[in-house]
Amino acid sequence: VTPELKDQITYKQSTEREASTVETQIRKDRSSLGSLEADLNEHKDDDFYVCLRALDLVHRSATMNETLIFPMTLVGNLNTAQCLSKVANPPVAPTAPTTPGTDGSIFNTGLSTGNANNDLNLQASTCFQDPRSIINLGASPEDGQIASLKMLNDLSRKRIVALEPKIMENDPVSIKFCASVSQSWVKGLKQILQVTGNLVNDERTKIEAELSQNPEFAAWNEQTKNIKAEQVTISRVAKVMKELESENSVIDRSELDQRKNTLQAALFGRSGGWGLTLSPIQAWLQHTLKLHGARISSFVTNIQQLQLGIARLDQPPQKSSGGPLQGRAIEFRYVPVTAASSDVSVLDKLTLERVSIGTDGHQLTCQLMETAWLDWSASIDHLGASQFMCDMIDPYLDDTVEKGIMQFCRGDKGLDGKQYVPSKIQAANSTLLAKNSSLGSSYRDWAQAIVKKMRDMQCPTPTVSVMN
Repeated sequence: VTPELKDQITYKQSTEREASTVETQIRKDRSSLGSLEADLNEHKDDDFYVCLRALDLVHRSATMNETLIFPMTLVGNLNTAQCLSKVANPPVAPTAPTTPGTDGSIFNTGLSTGNANNDLNLQASTCFQDPRSIINLGASPEDGQIASLKMLNDLSRKRIVALEPKIMENDPVSIKFCASVSQSWVKGLKQILQVTGNLVNDERTKIEAELSQNPEFAAWNEQTKNIKAEQVTISRVAKVMKELESENSVIDRSELDQRKNTLQAALFGRSGGWGLTLSPIQAWLQHTLKLHGARISSFVTNIQQLQLGIARLDQPPQKSSGGPLQGRAIEFRYVPVTAASSDVSVLDKLTLERVSIGTDGHQLTCQLMETAWLDWSASIDHLGASQFMCDMIDPYLDDTVEKGIMQFCRGDKGLDGKQYVPSKIQAANSTLLAKNSSLGSSYRDWAQAIVKKMRDMQCPTPTVSVMN
């Protein structure tokens, strides 16, 4: 390795080390700034809270080593990136003649010599220890923007502190102005973070480009990359061999996951994967909900017949129209009645005084109510079975599962638990509880009223398990 190449390698390693330090701090600041933005956004309508939050940040970072405390770490990191930028492109006059035919890179201007490298190290050390020395390193295109961001930071902090007495006196004008300044300050901090990252990225690119102009360095750099790639490959092979030796190896876990996915696809299907057919689980859910709907329809029919029968109880028999009776027996008939929508209170008209025990009417009444109740009970069983199935498979549902199953079991639910679109089972439950226009009351209200009326009318009741 020639002295020139050694200097170039040292130069690259030192700048790379500083760049890594800046990037590490960028990641920390990005996390802290993200939390701050989320907090202020959550309380964006509370100007007093925003002011107090900003005052706390200003006071906490107002120390001798303020750049070590957030949010001033953003400014300190910007200084470091600016130092790196200027040291990587120092405005130093050539200390040795340039080589004919070269492009005048920093190494052709003498910076590759020992003296130039010492100057570089001295400038870097001075700048990183005291950011105020940046001004001694000359001007760069980014200086204007960086100076503006620093000025915005300083001015915002001073304004917030100056407003503190009025804020504590609960002055609404000062509080509103303070909140506005605080929000602007945070936006400026976000810009500082972005500029810092851009400086580091730009300098890495420039340094790599300039160093690569030296063929000897380019060859060394390529060799270094190949060695690192081989090291990574060897490390991966060693890791695989070690993993295969373990009892719970990643290969075993992969096989288990594949088998789980196969079983999951067989039961739940894949999104869009079953074509015109349905997966077994979705087919079962669809069939069970159809049974639920059929029993509800039968329940409604029985209720309507019961409403019609009760309406007829209030209608007196009328004589048939026609000519002279001519000695025939008097005939009576019931005028056809269409039961109007009536709620469960219509059952109050159904009493043992009007429909006596032992009569055909009593038997027919009890049969209608029992059939309606059995329809209701069966419909609830079908719906409960569907819900039980959904609860059982819920831990295994994900975005790979057939969409129809998600519509049956989950609907559209947000991360906050809010139900934007109900599942089909939830919708069926809601239908049972909502007032029905054709029956005058909800399905559930009718079912509960029928149970009570069956007891009042001394009708035979189904088994206990069904009645429950």
